[in-house]
Amino acid sequence: MRNEVPEGGFLFRVEVHDYNPQGSVLKWPADQDPEGRGLLLVDALCQRWGHLPKRTGGKFVYADIPALGPEAER
Repeated sequence: MRNEVPEGGFLFRVEVHDYNPQGSVLKWPADQDPEGRGLLLVDALCQRWGHLPKRTGGKFVYADIPALGPEAER
């Protein structure tokens, strides 16, 4: 996992590395399903998220979280 705050920006970026090259897709699991809600939480909490391929295989999955403070957009 890597955290970064872009220069001049007010976002906190979290990146994780995933060995699966397939893209991440929002799913709407049934109430009784024991898994499948991770990206729903990410989507609700973040300004944006997505994935980018890694040159060595797999992908980066990132989430940009608005920073708190007077300049942060709510």
